[in-house]
Amino acid sequence: GRIVAEPLTPSGGFVKVTVRTDEDSHHQGTPVHRALVSRLMQSEHANGATVLRTIWGYHGEQAPHGDRLLQLARHVPVSTVIVDTAESIAASYPVIDELTAVHGLVTCESVPAMLSVDGGSARGDLKLH
Repeated sequence: GRIVAEPLTPSGGFVKVTVRTDEDSHHQGTPVHRALVSRLMQSEHANGATVLRTIWGYHGEQAPHGDRLLQLARHVPVSTVIVDTAESIAASYPVIDELTAVHGLVTCESVPAMLSVDGGSARGDLKLH
């Protein structure tokens, strides 16, 4: 719930935002990663996100933890990765900030080149920016 620095917003380039939470971290009863993807899908500007679950890791001051044999629910670290234009990330950041006010670590970094191909439609290029 504490901002260390404002998000990176290079003009005209791409930005990668990674949100690290636990499967057990919730915002108003919904896991943070699910709430984040749902809210981004509802927006007019976000172009997608990827959620990666780990099998072992740690977050904050917790001891390392992860999946165990014969468990009913997963209690693992989760990373939600968003790569988009700087303008789209700037528009998405208030949602990210709201949903991670209690749980989560958010990092931003510049992406020097990005090429996305979907159904024959290309977006971006591999020129370094």
